[in-house]
Amino acid sequence: MVGIAKDKVGRSEYTEIMADLFRGDKTDTMNQRNVVVPSLLKTYCNMVELHRLRSEIILTVSECAILQETYES
Repeated sequence: MVGIAKDKVGRSEYTEIMADLFRGDKTDTMNQRNVVVPSLLKTYCNMVELHRLRSEIILTVSECAILQETYES
């Protein structure tokens, strides 16, 4: 993506555009709505927590099914 951007505009113009983006001077949709992109570490931690919770729910549902069968018989 960086290579494509450099090909379409000159180097000094590219650095100006990137500097404006980092300062938040550009009026793009992300800056207007104050969208903060999370870091990869936060995203990874959330994925690990999601996987843990999913496993916990699956285990709990299977335990409930076993207990239900036990109590019904």
